Amino acid sequence: MTNQRFRLCVVAFVLLLGGCSGFAPTTLELVPRIGEDLPVDELAQAVAERLDPADFDEHDGNKLVMQVRDDLLFVRGVINSGSDGEMIELLNGSPDVRTVVLTTVPGSMNDEVNVSLGRKLRNAGMTMYLPAQGMVASGGTDLLISGSRRIVEPGAMVGVHSWGAFWRGGDKLPRDDPRHGLYLDYYRAMDVPEEFYWFTLESAPPEDIHWMTEDEIERYRISTVSEVGSSGELIGAVMRASSAVTVRPGETDDQLQLRKAEAVVEIILYAALLPSRA
Repeated sequence: MTNQRFRLCVVAFVLLLGGCSGFAPTTLELVPRIGEDLPVDELAQAVAERLDPADFDEHDGNKLVMQVRDDLLFVRGVINSGSDGEMIELLNGSPDVRTVVLTTVPGSMNDEVNVSLGRKLRNAGMTMYLPAQGMVASGGTDLLISGSRRIVEPGAMVGVHSWGAFWRGGDKLPRDDPRHGLYLDYYRAMDVPEEFYWFTLESAPPEDIHWMTEDEIERYRISTVSEVGSSGELIGAVMRASSAVTVRPGETDDQLQLRKAEAVVEIILYAALLPSRA
């Protein structure tokens, strides 16, 4: 956790330098989603079945990596000035996708683009999903709250801090400064309390990150669903158990796969013995 915190603080500092890019948001519009949303438990199961260990790898430079899997869009990386156009084109070409799964999104290089993208996702009626092993911070958190339905699994990391521009943070500006308007207007449109904005400014300076507690996530309505099924957590444990089993000297592939299967069965049996959340 310490190394991850350090890496994310470095990311926060880099994003601080790039957050004022002059690139304008795309003029492309997102086609509204049609149909009914999946029940939360069914959606959790669908996400769990399609998660890949690579979804939680370190992001590759300042770009967003997006992949459609059936009716889900999996997203990781940094939101940049071209991300809004790329995501909208991808979603417009995949009309069955109603849910965006954020796996590792540590921030944004362009807040204006990020806010514009978030408004379009909300207007289209998208669900935003953060699995138990997932992490969003800074602009990634702003993208998360764009969902008309927002699902945050227990254990997921949600990070906030003050925005910064040219070495001056929003936390240093008086509350009546018009530069707060971009964020205040956005949070109101996303049905997030205005107090959340002031909380982010006070929680950590631009070069640092505050990880929200479960109470804070609930208080500020970051998640709009109070109970989330445990299938996402279980599949994460299964993936970790399988990847932890490595080949032994002289071991055949069949023997390796058998030991992986035994580790997975052990995790599933252990989960079955845990008391139900209900």
